[in-house]
Amino acid sequence: MSNNTVAGFRLSTQQERLCSQQAGNTSAFWAECELLVEGPLDAAKMQAAISSVVQRHEILRTVFQRQTGLKLPFQVILESSDFAWQASDLTGLDESSQREQLHKLVGNRDAKFDLEQGPVVHVVLATLASSQHSLVLSLPALCADLRAMQNLAGEIARAYVGRLDDSADVMQYADVAEWQQELLASEETKTGRHYWRDYGRNLDFSSLDSALSGFERKSAAEFFPAS
Repeated sequence: MSNNTVAGFRLSTQQERLCSQQAGNTSAFWAECELLVEGPLDAAKMQAAISSVVQRHEILRTVFQRQTGLKLPFQVILESSDFAWQASDLTGLDESSQREQLHKLVGNRDAKFDLEQGPVVHVVLATLASSQHSLVLSLPALCADLRAMQNLAGEIARAYVGRLDDSADVMQYADVAEWQQELLASEETKTGRHYWRDYGRNLDFSSLDSALSGFERKSAAEFFPAS
């Protein structure tokens, strides 16, 4: 993977709060979802769809690097749209064995994310039957929450069927974080500063390490429109 970078940004208040809660914790916080895809699926086409979405959103190419003497890392955006991909054919196994093997494929979440080097997007595609597939998406919580995972699944689905509008402008998370930090630093925006600080202080990320664990399965029919 290329480590060429295009930008570095301060963390958002939510990310700062997450870092403080995660400090000294042996369990990394992560977000994960599983889509059950019914019907034929082209693995190469799916890889290309995910790559296009990763390229579209900087937060999916963002790592977190610390400089000496600084308590908090910076968001560093990589040029590369690489992501971790693993595909496996589980058609010869019964359902119980398939679930067990899928858990093994997803692996140890605490060890899988290299937050300093990336990639931060991890994908497992398991073929359960000729017309049934499981697509598991995993990201560190610094890059995604439940709503972001839902949006990610929807964009991947639209990219796969060729319905993703690449011409539309995308609001990048690092820009929002920088605006938020400028707002907090301004003497003219004390009301906004107190609001964002209280908002970030009251967020509880402690449950994220188990969020969607065991795979909260959702049919991909909700995301993949009928052709």
